[in-house]
Amino acid sequence: MEPVQTVLSRIKDSLDDEGRWALPLASLSHILSIPEPELYGRLYRNMHRAGAVRELSDVVFTAGNAGELIGMLELFMDGDIEGEFTRAGLFLPHALRADLQERLVRRYMTEYIIHAVQMDAFDSMLRVARRADRAIDLYLDEYFPLDDAIRRCSAEFAHDGGFPSAMEATATHFLELLFARHILERRQLLGPLVSLLRGRARDTGYERRAEGRESRHDGNTAVHEGVEREVRRACEVLGIEHREISRVKIRERYKALIRKYHPDVNPQGLEMSKLINTSYALLLTRCSE
Repeated sequence: MEPVQTVLSRIKDSLDDEGRWALPLASLSHILSIPEPELYGRLYRNMHRAGAVRELSDVVFTAGNAGELIGMLELFMDGDIEGEFTRAGLFLPHALRADLQERLVRRYMTEYIIHAVQMDAFDSMLRVARRADRAIDLYLDEYFPLDDAIRRCSAEFAHDGGFPSAMEATATHFLELLFARHILERRQLLGPLVSLLRGRARDTGYERRAEGRESRHDGNTAVHEGVEREVRRACEVLGIEHREISRVKIRERYKALIRKYHPDVNPQGLEMSKLINTSYALLLTRCSE
């Protein structure tokens, strides 16, 4: 068996019921049949050249740092190691991460577009929670549960890509991490709905109207103008003309920009990534096929 296949086999043997895995660095000497002095010596020299020397004895590779494992294996063997891990469903290269992220944003916006807002239910949540923000969270948890969206998106992504079942867990971990790091935020993705619910909270007295801000009843023109400003701003963020809004065009621009600004490749790109996600979600509600 090829060395990379030996590593993949060991990882697959360690998969738990949720598809998670862990591979201690210390075990690779035996798996790869490389003496420990050679393994750690080569890793040390490589880190020294990169200026990132750190303690190695307790390193454990998981889905969260599979890229580091791939980079390390590339020091000891030839071949398309990243491709082998991807085909095994154990790694998401950056291009596929952009595709998966776009898929989740699109899923949320599709569900929002077909969703019939349950104002009676939201009014009840307001009475229970007594606070607009808490009631909005209750509403989103009820009708747009995050765990369910991630699970379904990951399963569809693995199925549509022809990946083995292990990719579901890999995709799930990646999407969970996006929300944990606030690269994606459910409230931002569902911004139009959140604005509508917040307006309802103001109109029913559960959130004070900002000074000088017109209500939904006496300021429809102002509300419309505000939405149009947001649309124009979203077009600016994605770098498209208003007349160019279409699913094909905005998906093309979204993927190009998120690959450039995602914090995994651009440490300064977090805020821009949020703007890109919010802009894409908003324009999905306004575009044609």
